[in-house]
Amino acid sequence: MNWDAIGAVGEIVGALGVVASLFYVAYQVRQNTIQGRFNTDAVNTANAEALSNVGNGLRMKLAENEALADLFIKGQDDPGSLTKSETIRFRAFLSAILHSSQVAFEAYLRGINKSQWDASKVVVCRVLSTPGGQWLWDEFSDDFTEEFRNEVNRLIAEGSIQFGEKLK
Repeated sequence: MNWDAIGAVGEIVGALGVVASLFYVAYQVRQNTIQGRFNTDAVNTANAEALSNVGNGLRMKLAENEALADLFIKGQDDPGSLTKSETIRFRAFLSAILHSSQVAFEAYLRGINKSQWDASKVVVCRVLSTPGGQWLWDEFSDDFTEEFRNEVNRLIAEGSIQFGEKLK
């Protein structure tokens, strides 16, 4: 065997190695893509579960505590009729609802769980449409992020939030 033949065999082996490497890289890219999808699904699921737990916790507080439910109704219908102590508790409870929705909105901005924000948006519109919701937004909207304030103000401008309604 001469050196030309040995060189040709070497080139063929090298070319086969390159082709095998390309197949291996393609396989690894595919595996990483699949893992990325699994990771995204896991993040979406964890985010939805966390937001659901917060929302359910707030709803259970209302369901289990008649005094809180009465305060919530009173504050939503006529925030001016609340005592100072009731005002603080009402503001804290309503703010908790809106901060939970803000988290859903921020996740939506990052491309996580659009459906979670869609559901939270309904709650925001319902809560802020009441006199108590309007009071909270007028007085304390600065407690929320600029992005969330802009989105809520957009909902107000488009008519999704119509101030002055009684709690439904």
